[in-house]
Order: sequence, then C-alpha cells, then structure tokens
Amino acid sequence: DIRWYCEHFYRTFCRQERRELQGISPPAMAALVSQAWPGNLRDLMNCLQRAVLLAPEGGWIEAVHLSLLGPARGGAPAGALTRG
Repeated sequence: DIRWYCEHFYRTFCRQERRELQGISPPAMAALVSQAWPGNLRDLMNCLQRAVLLAPEGGWIEAVHLSLLGPARGGAPAGALTRG
C-alpha cells in the first residue's frame, strides 16, 4: 500500500534529518498514489527523502517538492507495488 510506505518513509526521514514537518499534503499524497511504482521502493524512498529536505521547516510536503515524472505508461510488472 503506497500510503503506508509514504507515511513510514516520511516519519523515518523526518526523524533521521531532524526535520519538523506537518506531513504530506493531500495533493502531494494523491500525486504519490497516482504514480506508478513498479516494485521499486528505492525510487519512492529517494523521492520522499528529497521531499523532506526540500519542504520548509514546519510546513507540508507539497507536490512541488516531489520528483515525479508522472504515471508510467503501460502495465506494471508482476510484483509492482499496489496503489491505494
């Protein structure tokens, strides 16, 4: 479940980087959920770590802080992460 991974990585990187953020905004979460993550947790982790660093202290992670190229075209390979 993408939402669970996003929240987990968000909390982990905030703690690791000693950042105080409000969370992932609903539009940013929608962008993350709509993105195709074909079984690649490393890409999701890198995206969220970068977003934690780019978001303003005390603010929200917004879609602008995410490094997304848009949903992948075609079907997801077997073992792809599920959206939701």
